[in-house]
Amino acid sequence: MWMTQWQGTVEYQDGYQQKQIQFDEHGCRTDGKAENQLRLELKTVSGGSILRLLCAFERPVQLTSLRIDAGYKFVGGNTVFLNGYQSWTDSREFDARTVLSPPSSSPLLRKKLAPHRLNRYGDYDFVQYAKKSGRFHGWSYGYIRSSEKNFCLVGSLDERSGFTLLKADMYSGRLSIEKDLAGSAAAGEGCLLSLFFAEADYDTVFDCYFRELNIQPPAAKPTTGWTSWYNYYQNISEKIILKNLDAFASRKIPIEVFQIDDGFQTAVGDWLSIQDKFPSGMGHIARRISEAGYTPGLWLAPFVCETKSRLFSEHKDWIVRDGDGQLVDAGGNWSGFYCLNLELPAVRDYLRTVFRTVLDDWGFKLVKLDFLYAACIQPHSGKTRGQLMCEAMDFLREIVGDKKILGCGVPLWPAFGKVEYCRIGTDVDLQWDNKLYRMVAHRERPSTANSIGNAIGRRHLDKRAFINDPDVFLLRHDNIKLNAVQKRTLFAVNALFGNLLFTSDDLELYSDSEYRQYLGLFPFLQKRIGQVDCVKDFYKADFEIAGARYRLFANCSYERRFFSAPEPLFCLRDGKPLWLPSGQAVILNPYETLIGRCDAAAQELWPLGSTSSLFPASEASSWQWLPSEQTGQSARLELEWQQPVLQKGILYLKVPAGVKQFEYNGTVIYTSPVPVAGISGQLAALEFGS
Repeated sequence: MWMTQWQGTVEYQDGYQQKQIQFDEHGCRTDGKAENQLRLELKTVSGGSILRLLCAFERPVQLTSLRIDAGYKFVGGNTVFLNGYQSWTDSREFDARTVLSPPSSSPLLRKKLAPHRLNRYGDYDFVQYAKKSGRFHGWSYGYIRSSEKNFCLVGSLDERSGFTLLKADMYSGRLSIEKDLAGSAAAGEGCLLSLFFAEADYDTVFDCYFRELNIQPPAAKPTTGWTSWYNYYQNISEKIILKNLDAFASRKIPIEVFQIDDGFQTAVGDWLSIQDKFPSGMGHIARRISEAGYTPGLWLAPFVCETKSRLFSEHKDWIVRDGDGQLVDAGGNWSGFYCLNLELPAVRDYLRTVFRTVLDDWGFKLVKLDFLYAACIQPHSGKTRGQLMCEAMDFLREIVGDKKILGCGVPLWPAFGKVEYCRIGTDVDLQWDNKLYRMVAHRERPSTANSIGNAIGRRHLDKRAFINDPDVFLLRHDNIKLNAVQKRTLFAVNALFGNLLFTSDDLELYSDSEYRQYLGLFPFLQKRIGQVDCVKDFYKADFEIAGARYRLFANCSYERRFFSAPEPLFCLRDGKPLWLPSGQAVILNPYETLIGRCDAAAQELWPLGSTSSLFPASEASSWQWLPSEQTGQSARLELEWQQPVLQKGILYLKVPAGVKQFEYNGTVIYTSPVPVAGISGQLAALEFGS
């Protein structure tokens, strides 16, 4: 186990007495009472170690604290990843300069911010923020990155006993692990803490962690789609939905999911009461979506209701109450909203009716379930936040059955293996990062910059816990403040690191260049991501598509940055080919991204790049070179293409040196020298597509 020289303490209330038991890697030291016992288990497993703390109290006691403290020697260049509280919480590798802050507590702003209830979206009401550089906390799992290939991971194997809080102080060299025990019932026998430790390269530590969690890879496949929210928000109607549906169907765009977001219902909580703007009903729209060949999806926030809902006015007895008997709210959205008590049979029966109607009667095949953190915002009924959230996700999986779930706004560990898709970042904003929001708001605020950071930072969950939803990309020029460079970076990062890829754009309003850029997403192919590095918001990533190597360079900062091409690359810049020899210095403008395809030096024939795809030359699936000696005539090229290729383009190929011309599809193709140092052979340019 990589964590050494650690010690722990369990504190508990036994009758009227406050007691504690200390433990370390050598075992437990009781308080002298034989009946009060803890047992420590340390064992080595494939790829790591497991630490379990078991209790066997003769009579139930009330646990008040469980904490482990350890030292760790942080050095320059180390970074720390600690998973944020829920989907929207900013989560990426932090360095020693980073400060995590709660919503502003400035007296000048407190009154103005109070109605928005910003503290309710994260962990601000039950975790003390250090507000100092290099001092971080997170939930359920995290790691320390000490080098390119060395990651020290710790992850909880059971959050039902309470969420696991991880803390790191990079300047004092301290780590701590705590259990969130608020609201827990008295403990007798059981497992109080179960942790997995691993030290290896990035993929290995996460492969081992999820193997110990016994979570199978999701059966769902990478998926593309459209959602109404990030263009129309709540201002949707049957006419708007069907207009956009027809725009996709008439162009035969091969997305899989067409999802209706917030705005169809009369109030949040009254899910079966539909706005007059949908006169034909939701079942009609679901049928139209299915007839167009797409999967119909619908947004719901099942664990909350807003104050203007009929449910709230008629069933305040369904709302969670705190220790003082006050109704528990979950934030400031809509007219303000409150948490439903899932411990009540009537609440569960109501939600069963809602989902039976949505899925069976209306015919929706996917539900986006949002604001799920509300299920555990207030410990109650003798249950911790962790237990409440895990049981809430169990319930959702039960009532949704074999239909698909897109989770959102949820503490992630309880969603592992319970949903097909899950948001892993905050909402994309229509601008890069609102400066005022950044100064005063919560870590869960809408932010394109944070969304990109989370898409990269939580990439390890994709295809292990669920399919990652990094949130939408937006390419349109109307109703948006992102500039063209920022939109392309959002598009590129999401397409590489995410596998549920939605947009909210109106295709009919696209310019020709915007439409061509969108079509460059298809075919949507699998990527295998290798090493990823980040220095001051400048990301470098290695990845493969169908065995071909690529590199991404994403400048997510407001400054110009430069890099040196590590090897010969083909890129597209402003739609034009950019050939980069090894060592070539390139300056990236603020927020600019380049994706380069690497030469395969050992291959005489190799697609070097193309003009129609976001990932150059990924359209070509296989190729064969028939030299003149074999054909008895001119040399001939045979190519097969990935499907679907939706637009025309030019494919640039490296062909054997000395070849002046060859035949492709009955046409003679002439070659020229490859225009980049380090690539030997001739260059051919082929037009393709219809």
